[in-house]
Amino acid sequence: MSGTAGSSTSSSSFTSTSSLEAIAAVPVAMADKVESSPRAPTLLGVEPFEWVHQDVLSYGSKMAPEEVESLAARGDWVCGPHAPQLEMTHCSPSERVCHVCKEGEGDFVYMYETVLQDLGVTFPLDHFTADVLRLVGVAPSQLHSNGWAALQALKVVCAVLTMTPSAPVFLSHYNIRVGKKVGWVSLAPLPNTSLFSAYTVSYKGFKGRFLKIRALTEGSLCTDGQPMPLYWRLPLKASGTHKSRLSPEEKVTLQLLDELPRGMNCKEIVALALGRKPASHLRSESYFSLLRRGVEMIEDEGIDMAALIRKVKLARGAGAVSAKPRAVETSTPRAE
Repeated sequence: MSGTAGSSTSSSSFTSTSSLEAIAAVPVAMADKVESSPRAPTLLGVEPFEWVHQDVLSYGSKMAPEEVESLAARGDWVCGPHAPQLEMTHCSPSERVCHVCKEGEGDFVYMYETVLQDLGVTFPLDHFTADVLRLVGVAPSQLHSNGWAALQALKVVCAVLTMTPSAPVFLSHYNIRVGKKVGWVSLAPLPNTSLFSAYTVSYKGFKGRFLKIRALTEGSLCTDGQPMPLYWRLPLKASGTHKSRLSPEEKVTLQLLDELPRGMNCKEIVALALGRKPASHLRSESYFSLLRRGVEMIEDEGIDMAALIRKVKLARGAGAVSAKPRAVETSTPRAE
């Protein structure tokens, strides 16, 4: 393997991965305890990066070490109890977001500054978010930032409606857009089904500002500890979840979401997610204040939120809306 750049250690330590020539494509790795993650062979016998779009390989991270250190020190990218188990790591100039860990190096994910700072995504990833990545068949850094924004928006809406977000329900609104060469994967709204507008029509600047998040010995990159793609792979070329494949509970959830207006302002809704904290803060006054703002925002679209929330509670009381998300089935990605 090629040499490792010098590093400094703090709340976010700085390391580097191997060069372009030394890295092979890995289809999937475990996202629970990092020491249990198996190494896998090159994907389908394809030479490393042959299937990756040249545009991806043209971007190194422009984030300076002190910028990553400052972001790590803020601490709002990690759920409080997990802070000692995760570290944020600066990328070397030779690294690309499609790289994998080298032999003997602990697993990590690349993540974009904007996804953490502007969209409010936190680690370890929750069950809903990890399930979406599993169903689409992509690593966190493969999903386009507008897709991350839609994920965050749905979580806010479900919190307002006191519902548990579901990956199959979320993906029933989208097609998965993948080119012949693998680049960033976009979620394209199905006609007349999009709950949210695009966070931004042209999401500029995110591709060259990324870092690494690493789970330490006792840490996990997702809360459920189930296998999750950590590194770039060939995505599933398919439409989102067909409604016929939804569970009865998910069909009810979808019906309730379908009562909401189409094209709600994604940027305004995601702004609420920036103030949200994980489950340990659900009873805080600030959290309920955010929920009230969410209710008011949706009511401004002409929706009777009190009536809709009553429907959710009635459905839950009848067992039609589950409080716990179900496990999803995933397929092995293949080249087409």
